[in-house]
Amino acid sequence: QTAQRRDGLYCHPLDVRQGTSWLLSNGFPPGSRLVVNGSINDRADRFNLDLVCESVSERTVAFHFNPRFLDHVVVRNSMTAGQWDSEEREGALTLSPSCDFCIEFLCQEDGYKVIVNGMVFTYFEHRHKPQSVTHLEVNGDCHLHEALYYTKKVIIPMTEMFWRPMGGHLQRVETCENGVTWGVGSDNTPWAYSGGWGGSVLGGLERTMAGVHPMTDTYSFYLYENQRWNPLSGFTTRGLPTDRPMWSDSTGRIKRSKETTRLLSMHWQWVGDWAVDYHTPGGVDKDGWQYAVDFPRNYHANKQLTDYVRRRRWVRRCRLTTSGPWLEVGNTKIADLSLQSLPNSHAVSVWAVGANGDALYRKNVTVENPMGDSWEHVACDQALCSVSCGPHNQVWAIGRNGSTYWRFGIT
Repeated sequence: QTAQRRDGLYCHPLDVRQGTSWLLSNGFPPGSRLVVNGSINDRADRFNLDLVCESVSERTVAFHFNPRFLDHVVVRNSMTAGQWDSEEREGALTLSPSCDFCIEFLCQEDGYKVIVNGMVFTYFEHRHKPQSVTHLEVNGDCHLHEALYYTKKVIIPMTEMFWRPMGGHLQRVETCENGVTWGVGSDNTPWAYSGGWGGSVLGGLERTMAGVHPMTDTYSFYLYENQRWNPLSGFTTRGLPTDRPMWSDSTGRIKRSKETTRLLSMHWQWVGDWAVDYHTPGGVDKDGWQYAVDFPRNYHANKQLTDYVRRRRWVRRCRLTTSGPWLEVGNTKIADLSLQSLPNSHAVSVWAVGANGDALYRKNVTVENPMGDSWEHVACDQALCSVSCGPHNQVWAIGRNGSTYWRFGIT
């Protein structure tokens, strides 16, 4: 990163030896800068430098800089959905064939400042959001010697990015703009990233184990025992030829058994034997069974006259003991979470769905205090299964019944 730093910005040379279009990895937001050095052909008619926007279908150009030597003019324009907008032609043409040039684009809050051979040439007001710019394109009667791309953020091309392994074990992870990161384990335990690196099998990948803490996770294996009613013998493991396997997964499509269930890896350990799960969604009778008219239907806890099938869920748990750069966030289990950085602040809005479907808000989460202080219960008419928060205090949620909720009145 230090080698890339120039004039207070990160600099990335574009490979102008091939092609006519180059990716601007960080876009071209205000504060960005492009410096293009080249030479104009002896019998040049025109050439152009374009800042091209990301577009799904029609071509969109945020800024089109087009010297035309036969007309003695420099045309500035933009393109929206494949159609040119109104041109700007004011100013004298200071470039000429057979000469070298240095053209600079400086992106400012209101527009692009253009400097030609060290002199300010023009100012072009934004017609498209500069954040949408993704490429620089150069075409026409010129030859490029060098193109330098400056931006406020460190430039890491996609070809140079890589995944860094982190210690610990999580089922999902969520992060936000200012770097606060949370994760959820297989047992619905929330964890906050401590800022460290390493742990467990990885060891201390840095010289110290700072930020690395003990961590456990629990995973539950489920099997379903399926039976059909027989008028002579009652419920039996002998079903119809079209029935699901008598031991299966929750869908009934995949055959499973206690004997063939294996640990996730050598690092996991069983913490008990198979047992009937009396907490199966939908309720169970005293022996753990659920009943239905047929496979697959809605299951209920009490047998009715029209019920001809039943199922029972078995559970066996295993545990992983490890370590990683994670801090356990209280004792509350959560099923979903969402993070959003607050503008002009180190604070972070953290919303979650409890394992029981409650809406939860974590108080006082900041960059300095990524765990926050405590949970606040937020009343909701229905049990939730998912939550998502965005900018401007937007919070959306989905209920277990499929309904959508929007939280209003947040300040």
